[in-house]
Amino acid sequence: MKYKIILKTSYNNSKRVELCLSTWLKNLDYICLTDLLTGKFNEISGSERTDYYSAEEKTVNFINLVKNTNQFDDYDWLVFIDDDAILNIKMFEYILPYLDKNCLYGLKMHGGFGKAPNLIFPSGGAGYFISPSLIKKTNAMVNNDWGVEDVSVGKWINDNKLNFCNYFIIDGVRYELRLNGWFPFDSEKSKEQIKNNIILTVEADQLVDVVENHDEKRIQILRCLTHHYIRTPVFMDYIHKCFTSWKISDLDLFK
Repeated sequence: MKYKIILKTSYNNSKRVELCLSTWLKNLDYICLTDLLTGKFNEISGSERTDYYSAEEKTVNFINLVKNTNQFDDYDWLVFIDDDAILNIKMFEYILPYLDKNCLYGLKMHGGFGKAPNLIFPSGGAGYFISPSLIKKTNAMVNNDWGVEDVSVGKWINDNKLNFCNYFIIDGVRYELRLNGWFPFDSEKSKEQIKNNIILTVEADQLVDVVENHDEKRIQILRCLTHHYIRTPVFMDYIHKCFTSWKISDLDLFK
């Protein structure tokens, strides 16, 4: 299975891209979906605006590029993920053969947006993935001028009656597709330590001794395919090391 990472970013977020490339994104096939080009990375521009609300325009233009050209036809999957998130590559590559190319996969969100209060949409930060072949079967994506990328994707899903899935099946066993749109250390004392700049410079290996209940935290981390709001090198390194330790038996965490 061939996939490409679509790293949603901005001209202003080069440091985040560099952090991804130094950890989980290293050696992977990726493209930065950005606004103004930096010349530092493999990039494509989807907007000339650099503000937060350009996210919708960037994704609309990219989806329609996939639909109307053959540039991404060689890929089985496109993985859309924010530049401050991380993907469990070992786990993702293991489950790929069991995913249905007629489905879009992501974390289902509901409500919270006034202009479409009943809309179900994928968390953009937690990531979502879809096959180019499915995109080509859809109507063109429309810019609703909402400025909110994931909600606009939800409307596109709804308008095209796409199958929006959050589980997969292996040998008759159903597994939940757990994507985390939130910072995974909220309840930890380590978050306070970050605020106080206590552990910002320690190595990820040393973080095992700093994070409370490391073994339990590792299991919590492995229960999710992605984590969002990872903006410090020490936590990106830590979660990346947890993810690289993933083994097939950890799949049971998704039941």
